[in-house]
Amino acid sequence: MDSEEEGASFDLDQVELSQSNVQDIEMATQSQPVSPNPSRSPSPAVQVSPAPSQPVSQNLSRPPSPADGTPPHSRSISPLTLPIHSLSNKRKGDSLMRDTAKRVQTNHPTTTCRSTRSKTSSACQLPEPIAQAHKTRPSRRHESSPTLPPAWFSNSLAMLQNDEPPLGNRWAELLRLWSAFEEKENFTEQHKLSPDSRPQCVSEWIRRGRSTTWRPVISSIPALEKSFEAWWTNLQPDWRKNDDGSIAFSNVNGDWEILRKPGLNGILSAIACLFYWGCKVQGNTTRHARWATSVEDCILVLRNIVLP
Repeated sequence: MDSEEEGASFDLDQVELSQSNVQDIEMATQSQPVSPNPSRSPSPAVQVSPAPSQPVSQNLSRPPSPADGTPPHSRSISPLTLPIHSLSNKRKGDSLMRDTAKRVQTNHPTTTCRSTRSKTSSACQLPEPIAQAHKTRPSRRHESSPTLPPAWFSNSLAMLQNDEPPLGNRWAELLRLWSAFEEKENFTEQHKLSPDSRPQCVSEWIRRGRSTTWRPVISSIPALEKSFEAWWTNLQPDWRKNDDGSIAFSNVNGDWEILRKPGLNGILSAIACLFYWGCKVQGNTTRHARWATSVEDCILVLRNIVLP
């Protein structure tokens, strides 16, 4: 009988302890918010059974340490522990991102591009056809652009076109061929024309810095004609001269390099002399023919130089 009464008394104490422990766990659980997870059912509540011989600790937020002398089986479990499925979902998400990256690299091995935030440059691989096009495409920096005419050419051309009265169509053809010749030679001076037997008006024009507004005073047209013809004959190659030293106008097949003189001190000087001569004889029927013959021969020379 005594043993039964003692057993009955022990059961009542255990019941009282269990109810007190359950109330404390419910209060602590209500104070901690639980993150909803609609994809999964809520985790089952943890049931804690108190030790039959020791009272349950009332401080649930801090479990007793082994230094308190409490047996390991009587420690309470903190309700603040995160659900296990939250960590599991994070691990699944990381694994899914790694798998996706591997599939992209497998399906597109030639278009993958790696970028890094370090100070080193990012490496990017282009498809083979595009990479070859980038290698073979010429750079615009190295493309040859047309040479712009220098100031001396523009000024000289403006002077030679300012003819009053007009010098005619053959004069315009001479200027066209001279412009094409200078452009073909990139307006670069190579050699100078020989000054032997050069007319005085050309020397004066050069001394005045090749002024575009200056006009010489020509007192004798026959003297200018004779002076130009002697100078022009002296400039011709030997194979184009007669035995008496005159020009063989019918001879055109030969080497014209001796007259290939572009630039400021080149064949421009002869054209300038023809300009001054032509302005003086316009309207003079008796003196115009010799000037026109010299213009035609100069056109023939330039045509053979420009269009060999």
